[in-house]
Amino acid sequence: MPRPPPPRSADQHQRQSIIGHLCKSGLIAATRGWVAESRASRPRGVDLVGAALFGVGIASLLAALTQARQGLTSPAVLILVAAAVLFLGVFVVHQRRATTVMVEPRLFRRPALISVLALSENDQF
Repeated sequence: MPRPPPPRSADQHQRQSIIGHLCKSGLIAATRGWVAESRASRPRGVDLVGAALFGVGIASLLAALTQARQGLTSPAVLILVAAAVLFLGVFVVHQRRATTVMVEPRLFRRPALISVLALSENDQF
């Protein structure tokens, strides 16, 4: 039976992380010459209600994930998950109806954006 590889040291992990971030930064810098800057035809305001709903929803979800170490069925976890679902659901409804949105929903129909978001989630590049 083959032996598993030895665990990476903190230095190796740190080096790989730095190299990955440098590569991502290089790709972003290289695209500045290829992609023209776009500006809105009219300035938009700030969606404070959307920002508050999103912030509370994400904070509730993060707190639920943190508390889940003590058990998935504990009342605190269930309440936090319910709050996250509620606030993020209200956020989506608000974004569909608001005149000033945080992120234009049509952007998520563009394959280029989806692929960039998928790459940005991969810490190892």
